[in-house]
Amino acid sequence: MTDEEICAGGFVVRAGAVLALRRWNGVWLPPKGHVDPGETLAQAACREVWEETGLRAEVREKLGETAYSHREDGTLRHKRVHWFLMTAGSGEARPEEGVFTEARWVGPDGIDLFTFAHDRKLARKALTLAKLNS
Repeated sequence: MTDEEICAGGFVVRAGAVLALRRWNGVWLPPKGHVDPGETLAQAACREVWEETGLRAEVREKLGETAYSHREDGTLRHKRVHWFLMTAGSGEARPEEGVFTEARWVGPDGIDLFTFAHDRKLARKALTLAKLNS
């Protein structure tokens, strides 16, 4: 059995750095999650950033999409994630309890912290666009 989930997330930037979250299993990634019924992709990205980091963030522009599959409870799940460049207001990032163990702002030299190549590529793009638009 297969199942497809549409997700949205953000590469949240502030002061030349992008936010990375460390999951309980050691994987570093940007905030993302499923799109609720009736939500736009941008609304879902903002909600997920809030839920996973406690930060209010604003969508600037769409960065791209990624897709991957994984097996969960015997079901092959396909995820398509719509990514946005987002900017965060003030405040400290608080990783969602029970899901993430750490939140870290990383600059261009710290992008390799992200576990997956597609996240590293989009993080670089986000920092470049944020710098161009500042």
